[in-house]
Amino acid sequence: MMDSFPISLIRQFLFCPRIPYFNEIRGIRGLHTPWAELGKLNHEKEEELVQRRSFEFLGFGEPNRIDTSVRLESKSLGVHGVADAILIWTDFIVVVEFKTVFEPKKNWRKNGQTQQALAYASLAEERYNKKCRCILISLIRMKNQKFRYHLLEVTDEKRIFIQKKIESIRDIIKMEKLPNSSAAPEKCVQCEYLNYCNDRNF
Repeated sequence: MMDSFPISLIRQFLFCPRIPYFNEIRGIRGLHTPWAELGKLNHEKEEELVQRRSFEFLGFGEPNRIDTSVRLESKSLGVHGVADAILIWTDFIVVVEFKTVFEPKKNWRKNGQTQQALAYASLAEERYNKKCRCILISLIRMKNQKFRYHLLEVTDEKRIFIQKKIESIRDIIKMEKLPNSSAAPEKCVQCEYLNYCNDRNF
C-alpha cells in the first residue's frame, strides 16, 4: 500500500469505488491504449501553445509566468499528480487542464474530470502558497476548431469536498477490502476491471 496515491483515482472513484482497491491493493492497472498515446502527443502540443496564448479573457491581465507539466504532491493529503499547466500571478494562480473531451455538468459533484482538476488546485495552492482562483478546462483543438474552454471557480466548499473525497479513497485503501459498488450495468459493461468483480453478471 502506498503512502500517496495518484490524483487520477479521484475521477475513477466517481466511476466506481472499486477501482482504487484494484489499483492500490491488488496492483491491477488499467490498459495502455493507443488513445492514451495520442492524448500524450496532443498534451505536448498544447503545452507549446499555452505559452503563446493570451489569457486576458480571464479578466486578470496576463500571468507573470506559466509552468507546464507541474509535478505536485501533498504529504498532508497523501496524493500526487502532474498538472498540465499553472498560470501564476503575484497573489494567485489558475490551474489549467487540457482535455480532448469534456462534458460539463451543472452539478460539478458528478463530474470526475472537474473533481480531478479541483484536486490539482488544492495541491498547487500548497506548492505555490497562493490561492487558486479558478480552474480552466482547455479543450484540445482539432483541425479548424476555435479555442474552447470551461471555467470553474475554486471555493472553500469545493476544497472541503475534495478533501473528503480523498479521505474516502484513503479509507478504501486502508481497509484493503473490496468495497460495495452501486455502479449501473451500463458502467460495468465498459469497465476494464469487470472480470475481477465476482458479483457482476453482465
